[in-house]
Amino acid sequence: MKNLLLILGFIFLAWLGGLLWFISIVPTQPLSPDVRADAIIVLTGGRLRMEHGFDMLDEQAALQMLISGVGKQSNLAQIVKSMHDKVRDYRKYKDNVTLGYKADDTTSNAAEAASWMAQNNFQSLRLVTAHYHTPRSLLEFHKAMPGKEIIADPVFPEEVKLQGWWLYSGTRWLLLSEYHKYIAVMLRQKLDYY
Repeated sequence: MKNLLLILGFIFLAWLGGLLWFISIVPTQPLSPDVRADAIIVLTGGRLRMEHGFDMLDEQAALQMLISGVGKQSNLAQIVKSMHDKVRDYRKYKDNVTLGYKADDTTSNAAEAASWMAQNNFQSLRLVTAHYHTPRSLLEFHKAMPGKEIIADPVFPEEVKLQGWWLYSGTRWLLLSEYHKYIAVMLRQKLDYY
């Protein structure tokens, strides 16, 4: 019984240490628009991500953008109209925004992006997603695109509070979920299983 308690205690401490390490690698600072790349890739999942992607396109941080994981019924005009941060004319983006309809999770986002990057012979990208989703996204994208330069470009949803994260139940559960998904991706990649 004592040995079992020691083993369980060790597992718990390893899990807790891993969680604290994971939280420490969640980005806390935005990426400068001055960092240039061949492309911007936006992972759907929040209006803030889309707005930031279009802002970076306007800043010419890259000249092409893929929005990965777009709903089957959506088009560029609807996406641009759904953003309320600025008035934008969707026609301005027709030649440099690609909508990706194939992805429905982070793994398929990475596969869709890898295919698009290869088709366009791009070597570097700014990866736009929420800060808490960035570590797992980077794992998936590096696996799908070895040799490409992948630059994290996080956005920071107001409702996710990293400072004192344990005090906010929504943030706490979100980070725990992301941590467990991160572990699952790491294990899957170590086993090279898809």
